[in-house]
Amino acid sequence: MVIALTPLQNEDALQIDLSISTRLNLTADQARRKATRFLMDNISMFLMPVNPLLVVADQEDIKWRFSIMLVLGQQGKLGPVGELDVDAYTGDISVNDTNLEEIKDNARRLAQSTAHSTVS
Repeated sequence: MVIALTPLQNEDALQIDLSISTRLNLTADQARRKATRFLMDNISMFLMPVNPLLVVADQEDIKWRFSIMLVLGQQGKLGPVGELDVDAYTGDISVNDTNLEEIKDNARRLAQSTAHSTVS
């Protein structure tokens, strides 16, 4: 579980008490497979979901969040191009058209910059 906080101002001590009891329908690996299939079907087979994080907004809103990595043949992992969320209960992918376009554009730019740097 990841808890992200904004920087605290003039605070020396921090105490967080958290208790959530639930049963997720998808493991991180199952969610990764769903994300992989979605990326292959909708963007490219060269995108890979990595580094799963369980993001808890509340008991009904729990997601697996993946960094999306561009991977090209012998060059391997080139870098991250976006993020994708998979609902930990339903398996639904949380992405809109704008997010899809950003992932595509970032992947295209990274691939082009890598191609130019290997040619030089």
